[in-house]
Amino acid sequence: MNSIPDDEFNALAVEAEIEWPEITRQMAALFQIHGAIKLFHKGELECSITLAGAAEGILPNDLLNISLYKILREHQTAKPEKLDLNFVQNWLKHGTFKLKDGEQVALESMRITPFLAVFSIQRAITKFAAVYGGDTPQMAKFMKWCKGEGYPAPSKGPSNRRRPPRLRLVSSN
Repeated sequence: MNSIPDDEFNALAVEAEIEWPEITRQMAALFQIHGAIKLFHKGELECSITLAGAAEGILPNDLLNISLYKILREHQTAKPEKLDLNFVQNWLKHGTFKLKDGEQVALESMRITPFLAVFSIQRAITKFAAVYGGDTPQMAKFMKWCKGEGYPAPSKGPSNRRRPPRLRLVSSN
């Protein structure tokens, strides 16, 4: 007995016939960041944080060390008490956090604030800009909105140059 209803099975069969284009890490990150910004403005903070974290994670390393995460990590090394910069993202993925001794502890609930979402999106945007030499109008608009709302702005990050990122198209042939 087939557990997939006929209409869903037909949709899967049609989908299998389509030749889907390839997507680059750059384009995936761009779509994820734009999606995170939209979700943030809709008030879906948890999804926004998770998507921004995925975007930051898929991007290549920031070799110039100018992304927000790299700057914060650099300043953090001089301090004996380190703040876990990935605490919220890790909790949203796993429901746990790591103690200093490495032990994983389950945490049933957490208060997710707009600041945490802004911080996550800014991290993704600044890494995108550092890796690809520019941001997009949507990213720049979000960063400007953050500044206007009083959120701390990264000291280094997307440049004021309105140069679009270098996008590499992948042929579907």
